[in-house]
Amino acid sequence: MSTTQAPATVRIMVADDHELIAAGIAAALRPPAYEIVAVAGTREAIVETAIATRPDVLLLDLEMPGTSGIQILGELRPRLPETRIIILTASESERDMLDALARGADGYLTKSAGPTALHRGVAAAMRGEIVLSRMRATTALRHFIEQARSGRTAGAPAGLPITPRELDVLRMLADGLTGREIAQAMTISLRTVETHVANLTRKLEVRSRAEAVRLYRASR
Repeated sequence: MSTTQAPATVRIMVADDHELIAAGIAAALRPPAYEIVAVAGTREAIVETAIATRPDVLLLDLEMPGTSGIQILGELRPRLPETRIIILTASESERDMLDALARGADGYLTKSAGPTALHRGVAAAMRGEIVLSRMRATTALRHFIEQARSGRTAGAPAGLPITPRELDVLRMLADGLTGREIAQAMTISLRTVETHVANLTRKLEVRSRAEAVRLYRASR
């Protein structure tokens, strides 16, 4: 039986708006085990460069000028399904961690963790594991178990009477994806996306997808 093996060299992109911090992260990930394919520090540069380079691992900060890593994660996750996206941040916030995981992050590390933890995290992500400290893993597991028991979808805004698939479509609409991009990300037809959108507007009692997005953002 064949097994999937990590590539000899892991292609990594660093997304951080502080040049010295980005340089330090890049310096900690040296050849031949790692190749830094790009470093970017603004939303536009991060999104465009990540899509162009398609790194194996994207190390993404949360604090960005004029935006957030969570928003960027939401934009990139459906576009880069094969890229492991690890949040690497100074934030110790439990809410930030849970939001990141709910939006599709493959891990959450703090910058205080050190190079050894970063190396282990990258290796674990390449094996398909979720990268969390033991304490954060316990917190996340408890949170999602409680949501499952209460019958709520992870990350779903309270009060919105929609299905998990409709929620996925709504999230992507809020992240600025087109109908065709959503169809590609979810591996469904454009007509199915349009059906989900029609159901969303009917259930939420709004007249357009733009109004549905505004309601979604207001409910979070």
